[in-house]
Amino acid sequence: AAGGAMAAQALKPKDPGVAGWKKHTTPEGQDYYHNALTGVTQWEVPPELKGTPAGASGPPGCNLFVFHIPNAWDDDILYQHFSSFGTIMSAKIQRDPTTGRPRGFGFVSYETAEAASEAINAMNGFPADGKFLNVQLKKGDDMNSMPSLQQIGNMGVPTGGRFQPY
Repeated sequence: AAGGAMAAQALKPKDPGVAGWKKHTTPEGQDYYHNALTGVTQWEVPPELKGTPAGASGPPGCNLFVFHIPNAWDDDILYQHFSSFGTIMSAKIQRDPTTGRPRGFGFVSYETAEAASEAINAMNGFPADGKFLNVQLKKGDDMNSMPSLQQIGNMGVPTGGRFQPY
């Protein structure tokens, strides 16, 4: 029993995953995966993690910035609160690199803009551990902030001479 306890202490979690999955390493250096939501442990990389690097983002209009996240939350809790709106590509709470403590904000990325929009409508102002979540499109990801084709066509184009736009 003492050896088992020591082996459990030697297991080091790595990169928080998606949908409750976390990568761990045995004392011998072999990676395995455990899902905190389902209790499943396996050697193979779960399908939810394949092709989904930590911090993966979705297409424009699908990436959310979430502020006022309670310190008690981890990536899995963030995922759980946002998973009912659509397929999540990534849910990550930002942490201080020195202390590992949460910084109070994070990002959630969906496969579709519709899912992201539903999440904003439902979760912005959501009460969580004495705070209210602030949920919005990630800065620079707002499709309305992208220049229109007319603006692009007129950028830096000299007027006059043979360079006139069509």
